[in-house]
Parts: sequence; structure tokens; C-alpha cells
Amino acid sequence: VGVFRVSGEVKAALMPLISGLSGHIAPFLVYTITRSSWQKGSHAKRSMGCAFPANGDGLLLTCAHVVRDIADDEMLVVQHPTENHCYRLESVVIHQKLDIAILTIAAKTPFWAQPIVAELPLAVNVFAYGYYDALIENNTVNIIPQVYSGTLTATPRRNDSGLATAMPFYQISFPTFPGFSGSPLYADVQGGSVLCGMLFGNRSSKVVERVLDEYQDGKTHIIEKSVRIWESGVAHTCHTLKEAAKELGKDLWNI
Repeated sequence: VGVFRVSGEVKAALMPLISGLSGHIAPFLVYTITRSSWQKGSHAKRSMGCAFPANGDGLLLTCAHVVRDIADDEMLVVQHPTENHCYRLESVVIHQKLDIAILTIAAKTPFWAQPIVAELPLAVNVFAYGYYDALIENNTVNIIPQVYSGTLTATPRRNDSGLATAMPFYQISFPTFPGFSGSPLYADVQGGSVLCGMLFGNRSSKVVERVLDEYQDGKTHIIEKSVRIWESGVAHTCHTLKEAAKELGKDLWNI
């Protein structure tokens, strides 16, 4: 884990596309700049989230909420930590029912992990690669690449007539942290990592209390309270991403 300055006058530190031996490939950072600064060095203004390539022709996937909250004086750009160059978005297409957006940049995007469209079973090990709480300092984005790991704790529910949920998703054992919206979700299957989805939000936190009453000699009353906060992340499946893209007239992964 390290801090990388990815825009402005400071040259970006090189970070491998693949982190260690895990096969996690670094996503792009999505942030805003002021429209007037595009020709003046493209200084960063606000970090929004992550995006990752869906093919080699400049198509990126992210969450719709990452690209919606844009002020009138801002424009969206994306940048990979291995490059000292940000890319203006050529187009942004948003799925109106799902928290999914497809971005297009005028660049060839790097090779991406093979996606798995088939539904995964419970308890599969999963990993998310994102940029925790990127900060803007002196018009430069400071990012901390992080990988969080856990398991699938819930998969799309099915009944005899098909899916019992209107929006199939994976529930994972760790939450979506600030800056992780649009992060790729990987599954550890068959001795390697495959792309299995995209983080987009959290399930509600819960406070669980367990009260135990004990009596000693009929006079001592001991109360024990155990409090636990439970929060899990949710991620689109690759099948959902592909079907949403098809509705938007886009082809993902050529599969």
C-alpha cells in the first residue's frame, strides 16, 4: 500500500497493473476538474470513485452515482495510476434502473481479467481493489490503493419462475468504503482471480444486543451486553453488468 500523486505537476509513481501474485488489476480513478482548467494542466477538484475497462477499446464501467453529482463548472476525467495523463470522457451512458454507467475514453485500455458471468456459490473468496478516500491537495489527487478481501455471503435469490430479486447482486462480507464505488470485484476460483462483479453500495448496518441475566446467591444481578455492528457490501454480478450494457447498446468483454 502506498500513496500515489496522479495529476498536476508531480509525475505519477508507477504502480503495476497487477498487484503481487493475486491478479488484481488496478482500476482507473474517476475525478472532476474545473472546465476552465482543462487546457491549463487539468488540476483535480474532487475524487468521485473508480472505473475499470470492459474491453480494450476505451469502454469503462463504473456506478451511475459516481458520475451523476457533477457541478456546472466541473467535468469528469479518468486516470490510471501508472500514467501521468488524465482522459476526458468522450461519452457517459447511464442505465436508468440500475446503478451502472458506461464511460468511453479516446484510448486503448489495458488487458483486463477474464470475467465470469456464471453465478458463483456462497462462501467463495472475493477481493475488491479500489482507492480509499482519495484526497485533493494542491490540485493533486492523493490515492491509497487498497485491496479488501472476504466472502460471498448472499447470492441472487431464485424461485421456480426465475430470479426472486428485481436486481440480482452479490452480498459480500465487507462494506464498500469511500472511494470504492465502481471498484472491480474479483473471485478466487480455480487457482486464480477472475472478475465477478462491481461494488456499488452497502447493506444497512445493524446493532445486535444480547442480554444475559445471571444471579449469584439470589442477590447479585449481572447483566452482560454484547453489541455488534454488521455492515456488508453489495456488488453487481458480471451477468447484470453485461445485460445492462446490452440494453444500452454496448458489448462487454466480447462474450
